[in-house]
Amino acid sequence: MQLTPSGAFEHIKESVVQYLETAYRISDPCVVSERGDILRRTGVVAQEPFIEATPAFPTSRKLADLERSYPEFLPVGLSELVQHGVPVDRFNLYTHQEEALLAANSSKPSLLVATGTGSGKTEAFILPILADILREAKNWAPVQGKPERGVYDEANNIWLHSRRHERRPAALRAIILYPMNALVNDQLSRLRRILANGASPDWQRRNLNGNVIHFGMYTSLTPRAGSYQDKWRRDKVNEYLQKIQLDWDHLRDDLKIKGFWPRPDSPEMLIRWDMQAAPPDILVTNYSMLEYMLVRPIENNIFEKTKQ
Repeated sequence: MQLTPSGAFEHIKESVVQYLETAYRISDPCVVSERGDILRRTGVVAQEPFIEATPAFPTSRKLADLERSYPEFLPVGLSELVQHGVPVDRFNLYTHQEEALLAANSSKPSLLVATGTGSGKTEAFILPILADILREAKNWAPVQGKPERGVYDEANNIWLHSRRHERRPAALRAIILYPMNALVNDQLSRLRRILANGASPDWQRRNLNGNVIHFGMYTSLTPRAGSYQDKWRRDKVNEYLQKIQLDWDHLRDDLKIKGFWPRPDSPEMLIRWDMQAAPPDILVTNYSMLEYMLVRPIENNIFEKTKQ
């Protein structure tokens, strides 16, 4: 049965009333009737709903069509990469998404996008970011060797980061800044669906000289604060990485594609020491952590890498 919003509200309210009448039975029919009238009054079990009708957002062209129409702006492969996590191959972009993407590659790239809930604001800045990175990636040097987990070199007292097999410059290419950890986690799941989902890492390696687009979350939840010289901290990191691998191995395939869990063998950078030594291309963080990194530039030299 298909219900209108008002009908759905009445159905839910009546279900709650009937549950209360069943769970707390009264034998006197007069009392039952009076209680039923009270429960069904506005404000007792539920308030009147607020229903807002919003018009459909106007749509434009598909991302692949834009690539062909604006080869001077949009790099080849953008739609192929994004469709690993966003169905841009099946749906047209909203008009404001297309305008943001083209404006970001114009002579006035600074943008302010204000639009409604569910209108794809994230894509309005993710697409320009990925376009910029793919355009630069054409000149990235091929990798040498295979990626390895970051390790502590005790003899030289340095942290050997997980990107030491790469020859391209490691630096921040985009900072996605949010006020709260919950929003950071939401954005992180979106990046995972695009950059770490399914065959996306393999696509990147095939098309980017063996390179991948690294991303990472840098908040108070990112392990591990403090010096990598402390063995107990390194042990905690190893336990964390082992748990990630164990959780991933036990996930169903339909859950892996949702982006709520980190994939161990993906472009996502998972620990602070790796990101401090070789910053990810895309960093997702919050205001408090950004301030922390700026006021502690020696211990947290992640922003120093952007100057190179």
